[in-house]
Amino acid sequence: MRAIIPPRMKAGDEIRIVAPSLAFSFLEEEVIQTAKKTLENMGFVVSFSKLCKETDRSKTDSAYERAKDLEEAFLDTNVKGILTALGGFDCHTILEHLDFSVIKNNPKVLCGHSDITSLQNAIFEQTGLVTYSGPHFSSFGINGVTDMEYTKEMFVKAVATNDYWLWREANKWGRYEVELDSNGMVSSEAYDNEGVVVVHSGNLETSTKNDGDSHYQKSLENERIKTSNGTKIEGTIIGGNLRTLGNLINTSYFPSLENTILFLEDDNITGGDFVREFFTNLQRLMSMPEFSEVKGIVIGRSIDQSLRNHLHLLGKFFAGNPLFSHIVVLYGLDFGHTSPMGTFSVGGDCKISIVDNKAQIWVR
Repeated sequence: MRAIIPPRMKAGDEIRIVAPSLAFSFLEEEVIQTAKKTLENMGFVVSFSKLCKETDRSKTDSAYERAKDLEEAFLDTNVKGILTALGGFDCHTILEHLDFSVIKNNPKVLCGHSDITSLQNAIFEQTGLVTYSGPHFSSFGINGVTDMEYTKEMFVKAVATNDYWLWREANKWGRYEVELDSNGMVSSEAYDNEGVVVVHSGNLETSTKNDGDSHYQKSLENERIKTSNGTKIEGTIIGGNLRTLGNLINTSYFPSLENTILFLEDDNITGGDFVREFFTNLQRLMSMPEFSEVKGIVIGRSIDQSLRNHLHLLGKFFAGNPLFSHIVVLYGLDFGHTSPMGTFSVGGDCKISIVDNKAQIWVR
């Protein structure tokens, strides 16, 4: 199936806020108003679906109602982009109620992350439409978040750029929170970005220089993505939240793993041993027959740094498993449940070039 790229967004376009998972009842009014103002200052017109404005936490809209609410956004010709209000736990329950032909015949940008992972990957598998794993509507409304300009920049690059663009790292990062403290600010300490680490380089063909692609000749200042061997890989991006993606295993909604680069992050939802939880969730994917077709894995930054603190365990895990003999594994990109947040396409393309102990990651 050929990928469908939604029309590129521009200033003046209308963005519809929807709630295929949780709605505004789980957001402070300050977050809602700040997010609306932020998007308007970026040049967008903001509108809200009927269900996203629900403020009673005791009321849960049915999966069918949430599915039809999303379809209305795709059918509205005035709407050019769709943002999810926030994440949750049961977005996958709307899939059986969706008319995927509505989505395929009315392609437009859809962006969110976390619980929205199941919806995004299902849409790509059922329709070929490329969606975007990135900020929710609520992500634009958190005062005090680390480097909001980075979040906005990466979102616009993903939804407004036609060609490949170079992923850059943020200077600082912190925990991503939607709850505010008594002063209306996020309680999140900022940390220096230590750079992306190559956990496993695989046994791929190496290169000592970039090819003639003009995009590879460009560079950004302060590029600090650290790597080991000279390597190149290309593939289709699928993924998002690892635990949520697992909900699609053995269903008709899971995309093909052939020639893919998995972008994965996890959120330590159990509050226990995050490293063990990550391995458990990853092994669910590894059990799929097509897993041997995966070319690379890019792991988003963990909330509490536990994965980074145990990179030696990750390295041993990958090096000791023949399934990973050809797979490149990177850790520490700015996406997932930390702030600031980059945006990547689900169903789009990725090129990873590792040359002279440095890597460049190109996405579209």
